[in-house]
This record gives sequence, C-alpha cells and structure tokens, in this order.
Amino acid sequence: MKYLSASIIFFMTTGHVMANIPKVVTDIAPIHSLVARVMGDLGTPKLLIPANATPHEYALRPSEAESLQEAELIFWMGEGLTPWLERTMTNLPKKADVVELLDLPETNLLPFRQTTLFGHHQDDDHDRTKDKSDTHKEDGHQDDAKHEKEKAHHDGGSDDDHGHGAHDPHAWLSPDNAKIWLQVIAQKLSQMDPDHQATYLANAAEGQAEIDQTSEDITKILKPIMNVKYVVFHDAYQYFEQSFGISVSGALSLGDASAPSPSRIEKIQHLISQEGITCVLAEPQYNPKLVAAISGNLKTGILDPLGARIKTEPKLFHDLLRNMAKSFAKCA
Repeated sequence: MKYLSASIIFFMTTGHVMANIPKVVTDIAPIHSLVARVMGDLGTPKLLIPANATPHEYALRPSEAESLQEAELIFWMGEGLTPWLERTMTNLPKKADVVELLDLPETNLLPFRQTTLFGHHQDDDHDRTKDKSDTHKEDGHQDDAKHEKEKAHHDGGSDDDHGHGAHDPHAWLSPDNAKIWLQVIAQKLSQMDPDHQATYLANAAEGQAEIDQTSEDITKILKPIMNVKYVVFHDAYQYFEQSFGISVSGALSLGDASAPSPSRIEKIQHLISQEGITCVLAEPQYNPKLVAAISGNLKTGILDPLGARIKTEPKLFHDLLRNMAKSFAKCA
C-alpha cells in the first residue's frame, strides 16, 4: 500500500506540474528550435508549418489549425513572412497570447531589398515597364516615387506590387535577433507559468551563450571567403550577410519568394557573366533543372534557411546557421 500510495502521489504531482506548462505553438522550425531550447524538459512546442514547406504560401491541415485553436501561447514571425496566416491569427480564441516577433520593438529589422542586383540602385526591382535608357533614369525614379505615393493614398501603406511589407521578414538569420527572442520567449513563458520562471530564464541564458559560440564558429568558417561573390535564388539572407560579412550580389527571386519575371532572370544572367560571380546558391525546393539553367558551369550549392534537411529539435537553429556557413564556404 505504501508503494501504491507513493506512486499515486508521484503521478498526481507530475500531472499537476505538466498541467501548468503552457500549450505553445510556433510557426517555423527555427523559431520552434528557440522555444524548445527555453522550454527544455518541461514541454515541447508544436510546429505549425513543416520545415520542408514554403512559409510564404502554405495551407494549414486540419490538425495544424486545431493546434492553433488549442494554443495558449503562440510565437510567429508575422504577416511579413506568412501573410496568409494573418486572418487566422486575428480569429483565434481570446485565451491565446500571440507574440509577433517581427513586430517586437527589440527586433532589429532590415528593409525589404528593392533590387535584383544589390548595390545597383538604378535597377528596377519589379521589372515594371519603363524607359531604361540612361537619359531617363532620373524620370524613372520620380515615376516610382509617384507610384508609391499614389498607392499609399489608396491603401494606406507603401507595400509594393507583390504585397510584401517594408521589412525583410527573414530576421531569424540574425544571431542577435535570436538572442533577443530567447529572452522574450522566457519572459512570456514565465508570465504564464511562474513556477518555472527560473528554469526558463536559465535555459534562455544558456541558449544565448550557445548562439555566441555558434557565431564564433561561423566567423572562422567564413573568414577565408569574404571576397567571394555569390548569387542566390531567394533574397532571404541579408541578415546573415550583415551578421557575418558575406557578399551576395543579387537574387533571382524577391524576399517574398515571388516567381521571377523573364527580365529579372536576364538581369541575373548578365550579372553572373559580367561581375565575376563564382557560385550560385539555391534552396532545397528549387527545381535542379532551373538551377542548372541559371548557373551554367558555375559552382552551385544549397542553402536551407528553414531547416528542411535538419531534425526538428532545440539545436536546429545552430545546425541551420552552421550549415549555411559551410554551404557558402564549400561553394567558394
């Protein structure tokens, strides 16, 4: 009887502890990794969007939608990355505490790049029909400014034809942002589960130290290749570029992953032939035939900014950044 009573007390106590752990949902695998690091052994967040899916365009399965409805705490990047998810977020039960990471004042944001060729300010980012002669460059800029003003008047914003926001949404590729978010995650979890505040804060601090170590490792990996010029298929890497000094000269697709126009493809091919590009980097979801058509005889590599090829676990974030650095280095 004593053993039975002890067992009952143990399971009752354990059940009580687990009942206090918030039901947490995250949108993408890198954020899931950070939240899982803070939660540690206390619980596991649910991942909404599979790592091998494109977050810019995705349709939730019934089980994923149900997870959102049941969630008590949600961490997501924001409308800039997943515009299709905004309506769902606004219709969630009031019990859910929703944290939009791109909207946090602490998050360091970079502007959405408006060009095909980075550093080429005369380049027209959306391949609009206009006179491209040198004598009309100034007029072209005035027309663009007029267009933006008219659009802002009609819809109250300055978003472009593709409907992206003013900022690049791939902010998780900044180690500094990840460290900031670890602290925010710990604070939010502590508010909902004060009994485990010390654990959450300690896990976040350890996670921040691990990110510092990962950043040091990446700096060593990339040091020999700082002058190498790259072209990427998707403009998703400027946070990584600025964090570690990598030189990406252009991107086939905008940061919202919209399909490139023939004009944009032509510009990238011209850049490759004229400016000493030595490597073209795609992502796992791109068709190998398209990669071959763009890259020709150049070296090619794969960047995986979402962790599609990495096990979903707390260390995914670190593996993701290290693998990106190794891909840049290998392709140099």
